[in-house]
Amino acid sequence: MDAWMSSPFLEFSAPMRTAVAFFVFNRPDVTRTVFERIAEARPERLLVVADGPRAHKPEEAALCEEVRRIATQVDWPCEVSTNFANRNLGCGWRISTGLDWVFKQVDEAIILEDDCLPAPSFFPFCEEMLERYRHDERIGIVSGCNFAHQSYQAPDSYYFSRYSFIWGWATWRRVWQAYDYSLASLDEAVARNRLLDAYGADDTASHWRRIYENTRSGQIDTWDFQFGYSLAMQSRLHICPSVNQITNLGTGRQDATHTVSDHPLGNLPLGTMTFPLRHPRFVLPDLALDRYFEEQIYMIRRPAAELDAAGSQAHAFYSQGRLDEARVMVDHVLRHRPDHPAALHLSGLIALRAGDARQAADQIRRAIAASPTEWVFHTNLGMVLQAAGELPAAADALRLAAALAPGNPVPLIALARVLASLGEAEEAAMHCRRILKDQPDHAEARSLLELATPSAVPA
Repeated sequence: MDAWMSSPFLEFSAPMRTAVAFFVFNRPDVTRTVFERIAEARPERLLVVADGPRAHKPEEAALCEEVRRIATQVDWPCEVSTNFANRNLGCGWRISTGLDWVFKQVDEAIILEDDCLPAPSFFPFCEEMLERYRHDERIGIVSGCNFAHQSYQAPDSYYFSRYSFIWGWATWRRVWQAYDYSLASLDEAVARNRLLDAYGADDTASHWRRIYENTRSGQIDTWDFQFGYSLAMQSRLHICPSVNQITNLGTGRQDATHTVSDHPLGNLPLGTMTFPLRHPRFVLPDLALDRYFEEQIYMIRRPAAELDAAGSQAHAFYSQGRLDEARVMVDHVLRHRPDHPAALHLSGLIALRAGDARQAADQIRRAIAASPTEWVFHTNLGMVLQAAGELPAAADALRLAAALAPGNPVPLIALARVLASLGEAEEAAMHCRRILKDQPDHAEARSLLELATPSAVPA
């Protein structure tokens, strides 16, 4: 095959059938950047929704006019429809009424706000997902955002989440029809414990109840919390790409609506989706990632019982060889309790299995500092140091482990192994005899003893 046939740009060269809804306001610079990316995708249908200038800011009128000109300057075959507000409606009402209008025009759409810059592969990803799950009532939205922990590697091209991320997304009319800006059913949902049913934990349900009540009372001017509520009450799952497809250009700007200060998720690097996509076998939420999102994005703090459960889950993942998932759970525990000895120890074991002996030793030393009499920690530190070739330090760690667990063969055999490598045959033989006294059939102890003292016959 000629090299040009595999060009990654060919898949974006044909006009895109899915409509794009572009929401704009008063920022020409970011609007132009995002519009240029839309123009590269060449959608056959463009729906532009614009808010009007604020009455107390007369200079905004010219900015709004400039933004509208930029967002409609189409130079490819495309049907353009506009929904421009004559006055300022505010973030919540403008976007919600704009989406009402969008889904009166089309059955499905890709939605971008003026500061959400997509990767080129975002558009074909959304198109494929919209087609694949068009009639699947389990699915709510297709998100372009990947907010997963940086060490997480999704086994497929995308995963499912209970949370909907709307910095660049797509959905269908069938989903938007359940939207209720007024949150009219909230009291009934609370009375019937539906938030607990949806979110699965008291602290999470309480967090979202406060958010929804503050939104309904007008303390929060937005549209997306209401959307999240409607999605949760319909048990929707949401598609998130395995590599991030959206970077938010609007954080840390004085003209931002909600992110005037820098946001940790703003300006994330863009990735490229690989096609053909690998589809997940199971349509289930990744609960470990959802807990991570609850902690890192929504700042929901966890009680001790849940940390213990997370630690147990991390250990189970580690035992199954699922290191990325184990690491996510361990990091979750350590964010709440940075000195948690068992989590530090497991973090070290994960690092060792991933090939980083130095980090493994550092983490296990931190675990020992938090719990200095735990013989298992000293034993594993000795084994890590042995793997790193630091034999004298390994012997010291294992001697301490053996002293903390008298008669336990695990640290003794590990110590004998290291001593034999160091050429300290006499001490190695002594420890082997200690093991064989209680366990005469211990094969490794007998073998090491014969190597250390070939003529010796253990009692």
